[in-house]
Amino acid sequence: LEHLRSLGYLAGARRDEAAPAAAPAPAGISSPQGDRNLAAIAFQEGRYEEAERLYRALAQADPADAGLRSSLAGVLGALGRYEEAMRELDEALARDPINPEGYHNKGALLERLGRRDQAVEQYRTAVRYRPDFEPSRQALARLTGSAEVRAPRNEAERKATALCEQAADAARRGAYPDAFARLDEAKRAAPDYVLVFQYEANVAYLAGDQPRAIAALERALALEPGNQLFRHNLEELRKQPAEGRP
Repeated sequence: LEHLRSLGYLAGARRDEAAPAAAPAPAGISSPQGDRNLAAIAFQEGRYEEAERLYRALAQADPADAGLRSSLAGVLGALGRYEEAMRELDEALARDPINPEGYHNKGALLERLGRRDQAVEQYRTAVRYRPDFEPSRQALARLTGSAEVRAPRNEAERKATALCEQAADAARRGAYPDAFARLDEAKRAAPDYVLVFQYEANVAYLAGDQPRAIAALERALALEPGNQLFRHNLEELRKQPAEGRP
């Protein structure tokens, strides 16, 4: 039941609106699994007051679980209590600022409130943090005609994107010198294209080159200061031993 995508959806969403996504229960959660299942069932069956009571008790017992707050927000949205739902989503995102489900749910709520542009920005943030996050990709395609959030804007960026993909292919083969050569060429083609530095950080991490990964993330964060995923990954890398990956 914890993997049901309906968990936390706003009730009554039209076909031309996005429904919030549900975060699966993380392994090792401290809140009782049985109560989570009961809350999910109550929500599915339209017993929103009961679902709210269960989710609220679970969230109070485990205030660090952002997924519970996101699910509670879905119930509050189903009850038409949008301001309360937004507060819960803001709290969930404050606790887990790289959780794509929270941004998607906030986007769906904003869309229900008629705030389309703000909804699009939330969907884009969800995809930025998890490029394969399908609920937000579908919402973006419906609202903007494209699910891409970092689409190349000119010929230089198109060239850099192709080089990054070649670098990723080389890295998967373990050919790191070739991968770095492609990335260096991509940086020459588009020196301010954040995608290049995201790829460079990933390849450097795989290659065990911690200083290069850190430098690439620092550059990416300078280009995109509000990106919480870059910030989180940079902090995690800095915590690791200087000799490389554990």
